[in-house]
Amino acid sequence: MSAEQQKTVIVVDRHLPMGLAVNAASIVSAMVASACPQIMGPPVRTADSELPGVVLTPLPVLAGDSGLLASLWGRAEAQGSGVDVFPFTRLAQGCRTYEQYVSRLGSALTRDLELAALGLRGPRRQVTSLTGDLPLYPAKDA
Repeated sequence: MSAEQQKTVIVVDRHLPMGLAVNAASIVSAMVASACPQIMGPPVRTADSELPGVVLTPLPVLAGDSGLLASLWGRAEAQGSGVDVFPFTRLAQGCRTYEQYVSRLGSALTRDLELAALGLRGPRRQVTSLTGDLPLYPAKDA
């Protein structure tokens, strides 16, 4: 599927403090880029140096609340339509090391995890049907 037929979005819990929201969005974008390196452009030359490539397509950051994030996660996985889901949990955000995250996550039930942010990537139509009515972050009354 071509890049034009794909869509990637990040939905952040609008109730998070700004610093935690930015942290959550940056981690989800790293998760997406790691799983889908084809979304990244090649390095670009300036007149005197080279800069790393940036994403080839828009990557909107949208706003929702924790209930909406949980609903989106469930709906995206239930669709079976090729939408890849990149959940970033509040549990992860509260850990200081990856080892601590792995340890805490191992005793948690997926259904009990609260999301800080969620990335979605897949066919444009399916991703739009899930997120098309969401406002851009930050939204106070989304």
